Amino acid sequence: MDIKKEKEQLQLLESLILRGKEYEALNIIEKLDKDLSDSFQIKFTKAKVLIKLKKNVSAEEILKSLEKSHYNNLNLLWVMSDFFSDIQKKEKSLEYLNKICFIDPFSVDIKEKIKNLEVQIERKKLPTADTLPEVQIEKELDLSIKASENISNNMNDNDIEEDFITMSAARVYVNQGLFKDALIILEKIYQRDKSNDILIKIERVKSKIKAIKKVEILTLFMDRIKMKGVNFV
Repeated sequence: MDIKKEKEQLQLLESLILRGKEYEALNIIEKLDKDLSDSFQIKFTKAKVLIKLKKNVSAEEILKSLEKSHYNNLNLLWVMSDFFSDIQKKEKSLEYLNKICFIDPFSVDIKEKIKNLEVQIERKKLPTADTLPEVQIEKELDLSIKASENISNNMNDNDIEEDFITMSAARVYVNQGLFKDALIILEKIYQRDKSNDILIKIERVKSKIKAIKKVEILTLFMDRIKMKGVNFV
């Protein structure tokens, strides 16, 4: 097929793609591909059609094949960058943006696109919905309180002298900031005396433990953010 005929076919294919007739375009391409096995444009158009049809594996194979012989083709590199971005391979997309910037550093907004994609990649590395600070804090706090309760429940009479299980001992621990130890004592007292007063003290100590743990977790989280060096404002 001569160049003029190929150009006419490509125009037809672009028209079909614009009208959303990707499968019809793909059928024509399959026939043309046999006659034009070395045509970059036909293969490139086929890849773009496959992308629209969400046939990502086949599309990626063609794109990588074309890249081997046309690694400086900006149109190809742009399509590859967008393709990998769409299938959530952001690092790979960034790789192609950097290639474009190297070949054509004056390409419109290329540096801004690179910067934006770098931020997206960094954000992806940060906690997900299940590990956001407030969610993670609640998980950590629950584990901390449960651990203290388990220690209290699993203690037998030989672990703590009976005479030491007193409100005075619990108060000493609280004054020293040893809230988990105070909680153990209070839980033991509550097993003997199911009064609301003891229960209130237990809840107050648990609140203290939660407050301390929250500060620790938030501090760790903020340190992690600072290390990332990403502006989230």
